[in-house]
Amino acid sequence: AWYDLPHPSHTDGDIAVWCYAFLALAAIVFTVIAVKMAFLTRSSENLTFKLRKMAYHVMISQEAAWYDLPEHSKGILTTRLAEDANKVRGILGDRLGVVITTFSTIVGGLGVAFYFCWSVALVVLGCFPIVMF
Repeated sequence: AWYDLPHPSHTDGDIAVWCYAFLALAAIVFTVIAVKMAFLTRSSENLTFKLRKMAYHVMISQEAAWYDLPEHSKGILTTRLAEDANKVRGILGDRLGVVITTFSTIVGGLGVAFYFCWSVALVVLGCFPIVMF
């Protein structure tokens, strides 16, 4: 034949090495994402608690006439306590997690690309502005 196939034992060994490498990478990524989400969830819950506590103290310290205004009814104030802090938690927990994951993926991918083939990595880096928009 005009080509030679590699010996099957070499191919099987290479496949096993790459399979274990990807399995290890998946385990590391899983662990890092779980830790990231745990820390972001904890910090966002703490921030939400502090914001609600501060808002409650501000509401309690108002004069009695302040509660007579229609925009300061008990239903509206309760809703603001519940929803406003949750919006901040959503920004800190979910969106910040996505931003961190995206940024680290881009930086890690470019690092690997520059390590293995710097010329192709430069082309990919040059295409980033086009892909972003």
